[in-house]
Amino acid sequence: MGIGRLIVVLSALSAIWTFLPRTFQLTNVYNLREKYLGAHPDFTRLNLMDAQISMMKSAEGLLQSKAFRLKLAMGFLALGVILIAVGIPIR
Repeated sequence: MGIGRLIVVLSALSAIWTFLPRTFQLTNVYNLREKYLGAHPDFTRLNLMDAQISMMKSAEGLLQSKAFRLKLAMGFLALGVILIAVGIPIR
């Protein structure tokens, strides 16, 4: 097995690792409705905004690591294609 093929397999494994499902915090709209049904709309909006900001901050690191792994997979793929392209005429 050539090194180019090995690098392409590494790229595929990196891409799969990138797309593995992860859990994200979500707004539970039923609980929101039950808890804030009688509350003032401005108060409800502020609490909802605070919750969404918190969810975005908690997901930020996960999304950055996924983006890095995807870039890594693309780099491995490009390197593998180059190595395979160079290796084909040599045979």
